[in-house]
Amino acid sequence: MKAYVPPLEGRRSGSNLLLDFNERTMPPSKEVVAALQKFAQEGNLQIYPEYNPLIEKLSAFINTDRDYLMLSNGSDNAIDTAFRTYLSKGDKIIIPQPSFTMFAHSANLQEAEILTPSYTFENGYPLKEVKELLKTQQVKICVICNPNNPTGSMLDQEDIQILLGENKQVLFLIDEAYFEFINETSLPLVQTNENVIVTRTFSKAMGIPALRFGYLLAQPSLINEMIKVRGPYAVNMMSVTAAMTSIDHQTDVSTYVDEVMNISKPMMEMFYQSKNINFWPSGCNFHLIEKPIDNLDEKLAEKNIRVRDMKYPGYENTIRISIGTKEDTEKILAVLNSIL
Repeated sequence: MKAYVPPLEGRRSGSNLLLDFNERTMPPSKEVVAALQKFAQEGNLQIYPEYNPLIEKLSAFINTDRDYLMLSNGSDNAIDTAFRTYLSKGDKIIIPQPSFTMFAHSANLQEAEILTPSYTFENGYPLKEVKELLKTQQVKICVICNPNNPTGSMLDQEDIQILLGENKQVLFLIDEAYFEFINETSLPLVQTNENVIVTRTFSKAMGIPALRFGYLLAQPSLINEMIKVRGPYAVNMMSVTAAMTSIDHQTDVSTYVDEVMNISKPMMEMFYQSKNINFWPSGCNFHLIEKPIDNLDEKLAEKNIRVRDMKYPGYENTIRISIGTKEDTEKILAVLNSIL
């Protein structure tokens, strides 16, 4: 195996507009920053974490029982914990491609056999191929990244429910890292199905990826096994503090999401259409586009705008561009227009 080493180095330096990791393009609320400062000054850094107040607040926020909830160090820790708990050497796992690299990375660590039906521009999630694999292969886990990173493709909740119902022997991991941008969720399916896990993160719309906070939702019988594998101290108290404050100040989040989805995203799509640039239909805060010219990512970098050049086989001529505020969007569109 190769290490999963995302291109992070050097991003914090200079005045770059960071549109390469699907982060918020502005800091979290001033209340989150103030809460972190207060915690750092209270003299409790030498004390081990405690989680009950956050578990109570988060379970109420997402309207589910606390026994259905597991905290994690970002959603990648939740994914890794689920795979280490329920995936063994030689087990088959469906991970449609391209998708979040952490899925395959964690599956490879377990020496699982990865089945890779492909997303397509026309159909998005390869539902027909996945159904055939579930019918003909002894699959242990099936991954649904909803919406998918990097394509932005969505799978209807009705289709997900059918997959779950027809394949009770398969564990479905549904990643909802971009849940706040789409306001659709498979959480109700957790209540009625013993074969589903939902993972989420505060790294995207909530705006605290530097603090690494995520969580996982599943029935208690699954949670109890995963907690054994995760360990007792996965989340630090700065993350706990920021997460609790974020929950209490959702206006900041909803305002940002509204600007991204209802102002900036249509602006980007209108520009792509005007320039005949092919872009994947996206349900959230980024687009996968075909490069209209070679080295577009490098030309943007020269103008201090970072986007993500894709390395997936068959997608070498594409880049992923995150969507930020209206001001951010006006900036990248002006630069794109000058380049093209």
